[in-house]
Order: sequence, then C-alpha cells, then structure tokens
Amino acid sequence: MKKIQMEFNYLSQTKEIGIIKVGGEIDLNTVVEFSEFMEQALANPCQKLLIDLQNLAYANSSGFGILASAALVEQEKNGKKIVFCNMQPVISKVYNIFGMDQVCPQYTSLEQAMAALQCPEKKPQEKATFPLIRTCTECQKPSNFPKAGHYKCPYCNTIHYLDEDGNLQQINRSKKKKAAKEKSLATNIDEVDITLPSDKQHLSKLRDFIFSFLVDLFNEEERSRMAMAVDEACANAIEHAHGEDRSKKIHLHIEVSQKKFSMTVTDSGVNTFKNIVHRDQVNQDILKETGRGMGLILIKQMMDEVSLKPTDTWGTSITMTKYVKKDEE
Repeated sequence: MKKIQMEFNYLSQTKEIGIIKVGGEIDLNTVVEFSEFMEQALANPCQKLLIDLQNLAYANSSGFGILASAALVEQEKNGKKIVFCNMQPVISKVYNIFGMDQVCPQYTSLEQAMAALQCPEKKPQEKATFPLIRTCTECQKPSNFPKAGHYKCPYCNTIHYLDEDGNLQQINRSKKKKAAKEKSLATNIDEVDITLPSDKQHLSKLRDFIFSFLVDLFNEEERSRMAMAVDEACANAIEHAHGEDRSKKIHLHIEVSQKKFSMTVTDSGVNTFKNIVHRDQVNQDILKETGRGMGLILIKQMMDEVSLKPTDTWGTSITMTKYVKKDEE
C-alpha cells in the first residue's frame, strides 16, 4: 500500500499565507485520510493559500474532488485567494477537466505561485473576441469559428464545442477516422484476464501494472492517464457496486495490439447499473457541494472510447479503449 504525505505550514510569522503540501498517492485507500487532513488544514486561519502538489504522483476523482471543493468553498465563502503549483502533467489535466483553471490559477513553480499571491489582484479576463481560429483536436487543421457553439470539423467531421471564453472541447471522435482505425487494427491481439478481490489495497498495484505493461506502446503521460481511467473503473466497482465487500470479484479483460489497448472491467454488482451517474461536463455546483460523481467524466477524458453495458445481474461492464498514436497521424 502506497502512502500519502500531507502538511500545512505558514510562510511567514504574520500567518497571512498558508501552504498545503501533498505528496504520494490519493486513491480509494487513502482518500478518507486526505479528507480529514484537508478539513483540519483549512481550519487554520489565513488570507491566502498556496497548494503545492509537486510530490503528488496520483489523485483519483474523489481525492481531486476534495481539493477542488475545498478551494472553491474557501475562495467563494471565506474570500481566500488560492493558487496551485507544481502539478504533474496528468494532475494538471484533471485540474483543467474539473474547470479549476478558470477559478484558481496554477503555476509551474513555488516561486511563481508565491509571487502571484503577493501581487495585487488582476482584473477578470475579458471574453474572447469572435470570430476565432481554432485547431481541430483530432486532425490538427485550423477552422474559423464565428461564435460560441457546436461545430463539425470540415476536414474530419469531429464535433467540438467552443465556449464563450474561446476554449475548444472535443465532443466525439470523427466517425470516418474511427472506422478507419477499426479497419486497420492488427489481427495479432494479445489477451490477458485478471480476477481481483474487491479490495482497495490492490488499486496501486493495478496502476503500476498498467503503467509498466504498456511501456512499449504509450508514452509516460498517456500511460498515467490510462492507469487513472482503470483505477476509476475499479474503484467504482469496489465502492459502489460491491460496497467494499472483499468477497465480490472484479473481472478484468485486456486486449492489446500494436494499434490499441482495450480493457473491460466487469463488476459483480446486482441492480447497480441504474445508479451510474452520466455527465458530459463537470458541474461546479455539485463539485463544491460534494466533490464526488466525476469519475466517469475523467474516464471519458482519459481514454479515446468508453462504453458501458449492464451484466446479467444488472451490474456494470465498462470497456475503455486507447489507440496507439503514430508519428504520421
């Protein structure tokens, strides 16, 4: 079992600026401990708060939900100025998925974050001026966007949503490109089947396995994202489908080729499929209130394709696919 390191200190004797440092891994096994620490840390009075995640190697949706919820509440209700710094790439991606980049700025170093806390407040950023030119997230070709809304790429048919701030989000994968990828899949597919007890202490081992198993096909950041998706799926099975009953099993079926990696996680739940929360975007009101219910959003963002179906007992089987990116693509 991997542990988590947490500490709170003041940066000066005036106690104007507090700093929270988090290291290790936050998953289903350590999230309660992390939640208790954050509650105690935020009880310390300060006007400004710096959250340093330099040594945080992993945070699941629940752990990051606690961070995001605490930051949003402290900033909105208590008027604290809050900044984050030193995020690993996969942590930074989750930060952006949660929409935190629009609320609390993040910096690449502790020095930059401290300088930002000590300088005067800046005026809110103005809305983007339309029309805008943005690059398709799939084929990387530029297109003109006259106003905010949904658009289909004229080159590959991928659908995007452009918000009022000029941020572009992919809604679905181009059907043509998806079909082409499916057609070109290698026939030589290796299959691996794993059955695990519903025990949260196995999650870190499973993440390590995914990270090392795919070293020849995906880069470090992609493997980190895939490990996060698999962790979220298994954590949902343990917590929601099985109620942390260790006697119930999680079945993993892996298919890997030179073209793609696919894993199906099947739980032993009974009549739990109907309880799945389907959201396409993070709801910040829910995020502030509970910090929960964002796992499926993360899975969809981390993988190329995700599908869910009920089992014979109306538990859940979720299949997650990631395509290998080639230099010419």
